Amino acid sequence: MHATATRSFRRASALTLLLCVSIAHAGEAPAPAMDRNGDALPPAAIARLGTVRLRHGAKLLAMAMDADGTKIATAGEDNTVRLWDGKTGRELRRFRGHTGAVRALAFSPSQDLLVSGGDDNAARIWELSTGKELAVLEGHKAPVSVLAFSKDGKSVATSGDDKVVRVWNIAYAREVARMRGHREAVRSLCFSADGKVLASATARTAVLWDAESGAQLREVINPGDTLRFVWILPGDKGLVLGTDHYGVQVMDLWRDAEIAKFSVPDTWLNGLACSIDGSMLVTAGSDRKLRVWDPAKGTETKAVETRAAAPEALAITPDAEIAATGGPGGLLAFFNLDKARAGDAPAAGHEGAVRALAFTKDGKQVASAGADGSVRLWEAAGGAPLGYGAGHKTRVVGVACAPDGSVVSFDADGYVVVRDGNGAEQRRFRVSQAPQHAMALSPDGKRIATGGEDEVVRITNLADGKLAGVLEGHHGAVTALGFAPGGATLASGSDDDSVRIWNVNEGEQTRVLEIPYGHVAGLAFSPDGATLATVAGRSAHLWTVASGAEVAKFDADAETVRAVAYAPGGDKIATGGKDGVVKLWSAAKGEALGTWRGHQGPVVALCFAPGGKTLASGSEDTAILVWDLSVKQPEFKPEDLAPKPAVSGEQPKTDAPPEDEDDGVVPDFGRNKKPEKKKPEKPPEQENPLVPELPETLD
Repeated sequence: MHATATRSFRRASALTLLLCVSIAHAGEAPAPAMDRNGDALPPAAIARLGTVRLRHGAKLLAMAMDADGTKIATAGEDNTVRLWDGKTGRELRRFRGHTGAVRALAFSPSQDLLVSGGDDNAARIWELSTGKELAVLEGHKAPVSVLAFSKDGKSVATSGDDKVVRVWNIAYAREVARMRGHREAVRSLCFSADGKVLASATARTAVLWDAESGAQLREVINPGDTLRFVWILPGDKGLVLGTDHYGVQVMDLWRDAEIAKFSVPDTWLNGLACSIDGSMLVTAGSDRKLRVWDPAKGTETKAVETRAAAPEALAITPDAEIAATGGPGGLLAFFNLDKARAGDAPAAGHEGAVRALAFTKDGKQVASAGADGSVRLWEAAGGAPLGYGAGHKTRVVGVACAPDGSVVSFDADGYVVVRDGNGAEQRRFRVSQAPQHAMALSPDGKRIATGGEDEVVRITNLADGKLAGVLEGHHGAVTALGFAPGGATLASGSDDDSVRIWNVNEGEQTRVLEIPYGHVAGLAFSPDGATLATVAGRSAHLWTVASGAEVAKFDADAETVRAVAYAPGGDKIATGGKDGVVKLWSAAKGEALGTWRGHQGPVVALCFAPGGKTLASGSEDTAILVWDLSVKQPEFKPEDLAPKPAVSGEQPKTDAPPEDEDDGVVPDFGRNKKPEKKKPEKPPEQENPLVPELPETLD
């Protein structure tokens, strides 16, 4: 009797436990789908073509790297600071708190803290291991755009548009010195190795200050190009001045005597850093190269190509062995300067904005064109890369899939490239020497329309590259093109705030649509050719082609609408904007049918698959998302896919793949050494009497 009761109790307990587990699971949100790299997809997305690894997404404004090159921090226009694993390329943590763009970053020498400065006029101190905001340094009256740590990590200097330099005690989050005297915004800061001297630079002057008292020690007037960077070489061996137009001068620290000077003609300086011993300077320029210099001699010792895009930011390890760069779309890349070779790409994908998209005839594949000069072919369902790659020397502005299976692409230098379905180049020809912005392929695949800064539309035979006609009439750059079904009618949009309709066979203009809403960013014909959709400013508009009458207007709520596409059925249009959002609209009623979020940057390209149930969107974040339009996306924010904050004291997980898997990860260059971690000083319970209160009159 007792045994039977016990067994009954166990069965009841098991059923109760099973029921509890089922209820718990029922209340949980389903796990997000993953892309090929193991990163979460937004709801309703079928695939991600490309990667989010080492991509900040928004325009990158600042970056910093830890001492051994295993972690990198980035900041941008999206008000966030992000921490990345240098080995896997995965985002480890996202720091939120700034209410404006973040423009300055620095790791503490002990590598347990990160300081950021931004447009909210504040600098913020973060704990790396948890992502916790420890303190806010307030006092500046304008954006904080530059900052620098002292070498002992006890002080940080901040400055920016208010022209005032402030020095803070990190442990107490207290201001301890203030420097006034600059007449322009401060663009660069650097402490001397012993922390006693602080250098600051504006566009025209560099000033040396006593870091403790705030007294001005010396001013250097720059009579030439605009100053951008200042650096004090260790041992007071010199003052490095870097100018915008790639001129670097090494001056004696205390006298007006030049030690060395070097420059690269016709190149802009976008980054400058110095090794900890002062033996090497590293510069990043618009010529897409990282250059290493001997500052004592002014000689170049090595140069490394940075692949597709010119770096917009630079960070190096203290020994100058590893460099990290930031480029368009927030793209990050690592380079081994010691071996003078570039690191591998973090994963297969575009290394710049995705400018154009096209589905193949069967809808199974997607062709994409990028600002990195590459054209890529993808599996639409799973996102697998199928081939192609580099082929253009500059940004590709258009791509189309011809009925015969070939892929046609067009770049900003005016070159047309035709590839077969396997990616083999068939022919190449040039249609214009003026900068180009737009391309359209006729429905039969026999003619191509192109336009750009020369304000004309050229019609070229694709088979032989011979010019078939020139359409003149615009008074501004041609920015958008599209053929109507049948191929006899063409629409061209321009930054002259007009769209012109052409009879291509006769070479005649048939109608002009005045667009009072701004620069025409995109256009698309309905499947029957009777209606034209255009996007300009904040809105999308539908026009009757025959009469030129506006029949509908869609307010996309984006700061700027950048892309538009007509569904194959003609009943819907899709728009994409600077806010990174894709919207679907009823073409008949003008009603919003749904919103799809997931991009980290502006959406600049859209394309429906045959059948209209699938849509591909390309973004300046370098990725393409393929959406199932039959699935309505729930309330969702792209930041929901960001790594969750760790519990206090918990170290972030890197999720490194097995060593024998080719996951496109960034190599660690064989560097496994870890810097010694120092325990940060804890702020006192009461005010520190050794830190004097600054008089209010200094404000």
